[in-house]
Amino acid sequence: MIFRLAAFLALSLSLAGAKEAAIKWETEPVLVQEDGHYGRITRLDRKTLLACFDWKRAVHVRHSTDEGKTWREPVKVAEWAHGGVTNAELLVLKSGEVLCFFNRRPGRGNAEHPFSIGMCRSRNGGKTWSDATTIYEAGKEFENGCWEPVGLQMPDGEVHVYFANEGPYRESTEQEITLMRSKDNGETWGSPERISFRKGSRDGMPVPVLSSNGKALAMAIEDNGLSGAF
Repeated sequence: MIFRLAAFLALSLSLAGAKEAAIKWETEPVLVQEDGHYGRITRLDRKTLLACFDWKRAVHVRHSTDEGKTWREPVKVAEWAHGGVTNAELLVLKSGEVLCFFNRRPGRGNAEHPFSIGMCRSRNGGKTWSDATTIYEAGKEFENGCWEPVGLQMPDGEVHVYFANEGPYRESTEQEITLMRSKDNGETWGSPERISFRKGSRDGMPVPVLSSNGKALAMAIEDNGLSGAF
């Protein structure tokens, strides 16, 4: 598989009497990382984009200072001796620090190490990263894992991480969306909270977003408990 962050978003705004902003997509794909997977991009500042992806069973980032036209050499964020690291997501804090959340998946035949949600921190715009810390551990079996973390910072500074979680349902195939909170920029975390669950089904792939005024929070999920195509 070739990971292409295709069609970087280009904003074309006409401010003279325009009622709506026009969004135009470039049609020529840009290759960020060959054989990379699960790519995500965030903006560090007005000049710099940061892309994260998993590659060779580890999480990496690349920087761009020309709006995604070219990308610098990859920087390794996290790897794991007992399996692969994937599902990376970036969160730029109000402090300027960058958090990278990811999913650790133990290798086949590994009966000692559980599926987990991990995190690394960068204090210099993604140039270097801290050692990984573990936020949450699920089961050791594939059917009892945890997946797809995503971070969000609230207006009051509280940091959230949401993820799909089979851990509480060891006797079924059910899955929930779990939330964990931090009041100190990710240094410590509270207890896991169930925020989305349909009995007999599998809620997954959470994508939270704040309203423009910061007073409302919406979240899209993958829900196989509804009728129609999944």
